[in-house]
Amino acid sequence: MIITTRTDAGIYKCLYNFAGIRQVTDPFELLIRDPSFPKPVLSLEPMDEITIGQRVTMRCGTQGEVKRFYLQKDNFQDWSIHSDMNMFTISDVSNKDAGRYSCSYTSVRQPYLLSEPSNSVELLLTDPQLLRPTISISPTRPLKVGENITITCAFPETPALVYLHKAGESTKTVQDSNARVTKFYLRKITLEGKGNYCCSWAQSRSPFLVSKCSNWVELLVSDPYFPRPIISLGPTELVAFGGNVTFQCQSKKFSTRFYSQKSGEEMLQPCLGTDETTAQCFVSNVDQAHTGEYSCRYSESKPFIISKTSELVRLLMTDQNIARPNISLIPGYIAQLGSKVTIQCSAQGQSKRFYLHKAEDKKNLQIAVTNEDRKNFSINKMDWEHGGSFYCSYTEPSQFFTSSETSDRVELFVLGEDTN
Repeated sequence: MIITTRTDAGIYKCLYNFAGIRQVTDPFELLIRDPSFPKPVLSLEPMDEITIGQRVTMRCGTQGEVKRFYLQKDNFQDWSIHSDMNMFTISDVSNKDAGRYSCSYTSVRQPYLLSEPSNSVELLLTDPQLLRPTISISPTRPLKVGENITITCAFPETPALVYLHKAGESTKTVQDSNARVTKFYLRKITLEGKGNYCCSWAQSRSPFLVSKCSNWVELLVSDPYFPRPIISLGPTELVAFGGNVTFQCQSKKFSTRFYSQKSGEEMLQPCLGTDETTAQCFVSNVDQAHTGEYSCRYSESKPFIISKTSELVRLLMTDQNIARPNISLIPGYIAQLGSKVTIQCSAQGQSKRFYLHKAEDKKNLQIAVTNEDRKNFSINKMDWEHGGSFYCSYTEPSQFFTSSETSDRVELFVLGEDTN
């Protein structure tokens, strides 16, 4: 064994005698790896599925002045594939080209010192005879930073190798498998983990000939620094059976996509954007399945990064079979500035959740639960903004999102001198 150093790198020739005549071999290079060189990065284009006959390009990226780039396949010590440019092109790819590649380089100043190999990139060719797998993720909701997710791939037959692909990246996650279901566990997700994922599989005799990729699944990650959006419900939070309702989601930043989400469900529903900061989500022909609590989210120009949820709004469906409540003002419908007023909602029976509504002011909806047949909502010190039209409704404990129709409206007038 000969131990080499950096100074041994260079061009060598061999001298030998043949039939009494001194001969000289062709010169050859002795390249020695230098770990102090920055490691190059190898990328593959296209990064999606590649089929026989397609044009493929591999780029070896690095900094500084480079004399020569070298491309290696399957870790063979074959340095015959080299170029003065950082691009290696296969114009008509075939099965023999499939495999695992890495690249290295030499510098202009030290032309016989070789960098460490780059990352490995798999050139996978799609085999149309292999059936397509299926993919699912759990949970399907957007993740918080630091949470875990499981990606499950299922196959029509037992594979030998399973590849997990991420859109926009040439590096794949590879896992040996002897089962028709394979799970990938992604721990402590960061914002960089966001994106589209799919999986494919290969047989042991041809590990780089793979099936078509499964359908893509979307992994959304919420950014805790995004301002929460604001959600509102209109034209009213009480909807009759078969009616229509609109959720409006408003962000404080430029947004490209909006979503609504019903509590208890992981799937997001896309909303129709009306401008750069507002979107509307429509629900038609409301029935009992639509009732519940809703929130919304948004994402900016960076795909797959999403905001935290807004506050919740309740969608209640009215039932004509539930008796309407009564509403009254104590001491009366005219109140002096600074005085106390009580708005009383009442209905037959006990244990109700009363809702006090103020017309044209959905943000001031008040909710109270009581074991009695009535509930008092107090305004301790009347001011000008307290005047307006009020009405109430209620729900029974057994039907949390099924509401009575609203009471009659009462008008509250404020009496006093406007010092301004």
